[in-house]
Amino acid sequence: MHFSEKEIPLNYSCFLGYLRIMIVEFPEVCVKMAKDKNTDLKREKPIDTSSEEKPKRGRPRVARYPEVWGHAGNYKYNLSQAWPKLCAPLLNAQNVEDVIAAFEDHAQSYAQEFVPRLASDIFELIKATAFPQRSKAQVNYLAESLAGRPTVSLRTSRDICGKMRAEESAKSPYKIIRKEFYIVCECGYKGPAEFDACRKCGAQISYLPDILFGSKTF
Repeated sequence: MHFSEKEIPLNYSCFLGYLRIMIVEFPEVCVKMAKDKNTDLKREKPIDTSSEEKPKRGRPRVARYPEVWGHAGNYKYNLSQAWPKLCAPLLNAQNVEDVIAAFEDHAQSYAQEFVPRLASDIFELIKATAFPQRSKAQVNYLAESLAGRPTVSLRTSRDICGKMRAEESAKSPYKIIRKEFYIVCECGYKGPAEFDACRKCGAQISYLPDILFGSKTF
């Protein structure tokens, strides 16, 4: 309904008059309406509750496991290359300064990656009673302990590498070397293709319609 400019002030004045009468004559009704409105606002729920992310159970991960596992692989390779010359002077180190000197003198190509940033950790590891006796085990122990530093502790870093190693071992050792389609050929053959062709008549699968028009062959 459309009102003229002259009618708007009159209607507005009438509305205010009725509102004053309601407040004076029925105050309890107005109070109840106000309470009901406040209650509805409190009960109002978010429109989309499903989009809210629920916090995951347990403590959040401080370090990303694949990154730690990747660092361990790099450290293993570098240490294994330098270990024949580095092993003796490093294991004979009496302090952190000796660790730094051992890397700078006998593993200069890899020194910047390990010292001085990880020198104190390396000294702690080589002096630990759990430090292995065999060369390969020593390299693996150092690499997996240092991979998560300084984000996580030495022990936590080894635990992460242990979990990642278990996941790698559980994977299938085989890889898919070829994928084939299920085809319906005009010769009457229905079934899996072989080398992108019909097993019965040898008709090749054409990818030209897909490339030119973006249409499906099947």
